Amino acid sequence: MSTPKHTLPYMMALSLLGLSACSTPESNQQHVHMCQALAEDLLGTPQGIVWGTPEKNAQGYDGLVVNLNFTTANGQAQQASCHYEYIADDDGISSISDPMAAYERAPDTMSLNKQSIPGLELIKASKNVMVRQGKEMVETAKQTVQDGAEIIQEKGTETLQSIQQQSTETLQSIQENASELKKRVEVGIDAGVNYQAEPATTEPQATPAAPANTQE
Repeated sequence: MSTPKHTLPYMMALSLLGLSACSTPESNQQHVHMCQALAEDLLGTPQGIVWGTPEKNAQGYDGLVVNLNFTTANGQAQQASCHYEYIADDDGISSISDPMAAYERAPDTMSLNKQSIPGLELIKASKNVMVRQGKEMVETAKQTVQDGAEIIQEKGTETLQSIQQQSTETLQSIQENASELKKRVEVGIDAGVNYQAEPATTEPQATPAAPANTQE
């Protein structure tokens, strides 16, 4: 049986979409976010949608089904459903730590308001989502780098100011100590000079008494 011509590019598009989805930090909600993004693109109304609580039905080897209920900006109720294939890892460690890792990151089939989305239309929607997510990732990376540079510059300025302040305080302390030492030295020198200038005082020696004249 021959393979349909659109199968290969379709699977390649979904694979790339899955790779972009892997960068989402909330891994447990990747499949929900992906289905929401595809629904927004297919409806052409990404703004003003109010999402209801999503339903996830993990069916093991039969795959994962995500059902969405939401309301558009004009108040119209809508439904979307995405099916994700099961992928078995070799050691099973990934699926144990994250059960959602056992399923593809991009849906192989999708329906909107109970109408199946053709493969080529799903490919187009997937491409649009990939481009949008890619731009968001680039902008996020740029903002992260900019924020990091500002933090580094701010911390560097604070550090330099701190060093300058400490140096100023240390210099002032040295100058004060030197001035105080100079004063003490000057006081000591003056005291020594005054001490040398004063004449030595000696106590007067007693005059010996004259011997008494005695007659025999």
